[in-house]
Amino acid sequence: MTDTETFRALARSSPWLWTSVRFSRTTIRQGERSRVQAWIRRPGMMRAEPDDAPAVVINGADESSGGRGTSMTMPARPGFLGKILGRGRASELNQPTFRTPQDPLAPQPVWRADGLVAQRPGDLTVVYDDPMYQDYQWVAMLDPVELADGTEPDDAQSLTGGSSVDPSTLASHPAAVDVIELSETEHHGRPAIEALVLPTRAYSPRCSCCPLLFSAVSAAHMREEGAPLPPPLPVFAEAYRVKLDRHTGICVSLRDIGGDRDGEGFEVVIGEVDAEYSETLFGAGSPP
Repeated sequence: MTDTETFRALARSSPWLWTSVRFSRTTIRQGERSRVQAWIRRPGMMRAEPDDAPAVVINGADESSGGRGTSMTMPARPGFLGKILGRGRASELNQPTFRTPQDPLAPQPVWRADGLVAQRPGDLTVVYDDPMYQDYQWVAMLDPVELADGTEPDDAQSLTGGSSVDPSTLASHPAAVDVIELSETEHHGRPAIEALVLPTRAYSPRCSCCPLLFSAVSAAHMREEGAPLPPPLPVFAEAYRVKLDRHTGICVSLRDIGGDRDGEGFEVVIGEVDAEYSETLFGAGSPP
């Protein structure tokens, strides 16, 4: 039988569990269903083919390594690194090299005996995000760490994308969700962990505008970030049912239970994992 700590560990392990994946996602929203087929090759490569729109292709891999690069340089948001590191304006700092988890030179997590992640690296230079399709809920779906580790209100930065917090203190961080029910199950023939959850006050989504758990907690984050919800406020879900794929950590199912969005969410069907995808798949207009 699985337990809550295993669920949390799986939710934070996706960046280290797979390098490529093919799947379809069906989104259920306001009684409508929309479907997209997607191929992702880490780091930074995606092809998404909606049923009713042109393909979206992103190729962000390092060309110097034949499309299989594991590091990149990225401009910092003005003042961001300086604020976090306490060393003045970011523009005055030497820009660091941002590495993906696939880079052998990247900081490594603390591992559990079962191969899942007990603690993520607390290094600002680790880039976890996969390419985005439509909104950041897509990114959170692929790496659902926001279901694992929460943050205290005065933390400098959410753990969902690297943190300024000393890694030795991560074990004391509060859980992002309360797990009400938990079970081992299958999802379209693949082993999965299913949970009924509620966000705690420490829940800190990857993006407050498009969280996995649209809730009073995520709405409070929106208000804090200057993007309040227009009145009247929705009736939020009573709980949320989620499934994590046991081998990849991807969130393969999400449903609101109760509230104005009762039954809304998404379903993901994984077709293959760690297959070899050629560079041509991620060229604009190229067929799969």
